[in-house]
Amino acid sequence: MQEIFMAHGRVGRLKYFLTSIAITVAMVIPLVVTSSTDPQTLQTTIHPIGWLFMLIGSWASISLTARRCHDINKSGFWQLLTMIPLLGLVICLQLLFESGTPGTNRFGPPNGGVTNNAKAMEMRMENIEQKAAQTNGPAAEYYNEDGSFNMDGLFNKSA
Repeated sequence: MQEIFMAHGRVGRLKYFLTSIAITVAMVIPLVVTSSTDPQTLQTTIHPIGWLFMLIGSWASISLTARRCHDINKSGFWQLLTMIPLLGLVICLQLLFESGTPGTNRFGPPNGGVTNNAKAMEMRMENIEQKAAQTNGPAAEYYNEDGSFNMDGLFNKSA
């Protein structure tokens, strides 16, 4: 939960999109619930709790957008360009649709984790296969001497 208020690191497109929606809902609902409108003057008053939620939500939104900028290898200050009419729309669309830089960039690894998820998964699977091949348990017959998995052993087994 505390990572939502931190501006360092990176965040991918889907997490950025879903978290942005959650932040918006978390800001709008308390604002609507705590505001009141005078029917004669149509002046709207917002309760201090509503302002508090707006402040917290703004902070979370700014830090989230900074991390998304980091994912596409841009400075967090780059989000200031969203305040320029029309250019801001282009920047917002870029933040939503541009993929992050593959691997580690100057802001760290993607999603604050492993730099290459496919390689990490492959290494884990090799480790599991080697450990299983070293045992003499019931699954050992499905492994070759070099530790690789033998799919033929699964289907050619006679009952």
